[in-house]
Parts: sequence; structure tokens; C-alpha cells
Amino acid sequence: MRLIGKSGTALNHEHNCLIKKLSKDIKLNGEFTCWYTFKIIDGIKIYTSYRKIDNYRTDAMCLIKNHEKGEYFESIKATDLLKILKKRNKVG
Repeated sequence: MRLIGKSGTALNHEHNCLIKKLSKDIKLNGEFTCWYTFKIIDGIKIYTSYRKIDNYRTDAMCLIKNHEKGEYFESIKATDLLKILKKRNKVG
């Protein structure tokens, strides 16, 4: 996938691996809510991973303690995240 950042620089990032893993998890577990992690690179949100939410509070505390510098997280329905990833992969 090729996205153009705010500086005009092309960012290459594909989500095929993440799409395959999430599709498989949805088939196995049905719809679920998850945390997705992302980084902002040159003004573009780049999705890096996700994890099923079992308990909002304890999972959020774990993510806060273990996230990388410059990495953020938000919650979303798994099927909505899958739609976003597939759409982003078509860009470029």
C-alpha cells in the first residue's frame, strides 16, 4: 500500500498479514471489540496490531505499560477495523 504523508513523501505499508489474522479471528470468535494500536507517521495513521478486549480496565492498563514510544491505541469493533484495513490496502 502506498499512502502520501503530509510532507508529500510516499509511505509504503501493507496490512495483508493483519487482515488475514483479523479475518481468521472473526471467523473463529464472531464479532468482538478490540484494541487496535497505531502510529502516526508523517500525519498518516498506520495500524500496527490489535487485541481482543477481555476487560477494558485491565487490558488498557497493560497496553499503557507496554506500548512503544509514539504508539497509541483505541477500541473498535473487529469487523469495522477489518473494513478500514481492507480499504487502506486498496490505496496506491
